[in-house]
Amino acid sequence: MSKRLVAPFLAFVTLAVPAGASAHPRSATVALDYRLVLAHATRALPGVAVGILDGDRDVRISVRQGRLTVLGDLGEQMLRIGPAGTWVNQASVTAQSERLTGPGHGWRRIGGSTFTWHDHRLAPPPYDGGQTGAVARFVIPATLNGRRVTLGGAFVRYRRPSPWAWIGAAALVVASAVAAVRLLPRLRTPLALGLGALAGVAALTAFVTFLLIGLGGLVTSHGAGMSVPDWPNTYGYNMFAFPVSKWVGGIFYEHTHRLLASAVGLLTTILAAWLWLADSRQWMKWLGVAAFLGVVAQGILGGLRVTLHMDSLGVFHAPIAQLFFILVCAIALFTSRFWRTLGAGKKNFFVSGRLLTLVLVTTVLIFLQLIIAATMRHQHAGLAISDFPLAHGKIWPDTSAAAVASYNGRRVSVTE
Repeated sequence: MSKRLVAPFLAFVTLAVPAGASAHPRSATVALDYRLVLAHATRALPGVAVGILDGDRDVRISVRQGRLTVLGDLGEQMLRIGPAGTWVNQASVTAQSERLTGPGHGWRRIGGSTFTWHDHRLAPPPYDGGQTGAVARFVIPATLNGRRVTLGGAFVRYRRPSPWAWIGAAALVVASAVAAVRLLPRLRTPLALGLGALAGVAALTAFVTFLLIGLGGLVTSHGAGMSVPDWPNTYGYNMFAFPVSKWVGGIFYEHTHRLLASAVGLLTTILAAWLWLADSRQWMKWLGVAAFLGVVAQGILGGLRVTLHMDSLGVFHAPIAQLFFILVCAIALFTSRFWRTLGAGKKNFFVSGRLLTLVLVTTVLIFLQLIIAATMRHQHAGLAISDFPLAHGKIWPDTSAAAVASYNGRRVSVTE
């Protein structure tokens, strides 16, 4: 196998392995240690589907018939949602404070029959010292076809999980690693032959990055992307001084994701500086710079996703994570003794041009699939097609406005 093929093959393998999605989705979640449960009257509104999303701070409303008018803090009309679309009242101070519009007059169309926005009225209540069950209620006033209705429900607090299970699991992993090194000394020789100190740091960075992507998948699975609403602090604390006792519910997943991302950033900085000072290959120096810029970009994207409440940034955050993982894996490979042996001509393998082309084309196609998948998640298109392998009974479904509204109306809505 030549050096020309090893790097593309590495990219193919890393992209082909199923990866966790971005850490900032919109889905039904547990934010902090509370869950927002919609009232029966809200769930029973005719022609209206209401969902609570994204760290329990976003509202998604889909109107299949009639017209729902959402009212603001001062009782003013804020949003009008119907089958024909969503309009915002530009004179509403509540709409302006929620960044739905700038100052102005009149109504402006801002979306279709399904609309999602961040609403401050869903802010969780202060910590009550340990009470569980329904501890507070939330209310968003509205009118449906001119009749006064309420979009509301309860804050339900769940018992905080014990941290000892996580501490025990971490201790078990560390003990297992120490035991493996002590009881199987034969492992030391291959590692020492295959990796120098620089290659070891690169391999460690790649491994921790892999864990970070997996933890991002857990954040997605638990819908905890906005469980920590500020950045770079954590609920006003310095991120690294946030009390362990507060690592509960969705906070646990999002906060540990940030801490592990900080570890990746530190390792990448060390790796880039080491490459610049110690590696004689100019192109390797610039690979280190690229890795450093990549991890900085990822941190900024993650922070902006939180502070700006921009789901669309996740479309970039997810694929860049995959590219960064490939890059640090490539650096680990290029600094290994295996690669140096290939460069010295001590090992040679015949690789056909067709195989090399196949690997490159397949890698590009897999990456395009990752971009499409990230776009789907952050456009909230999950379960938009409920059958397989056909799409709504056809190879290519009807994409007219009426058909799309019908598909959205039949999509699954997750509520209590």
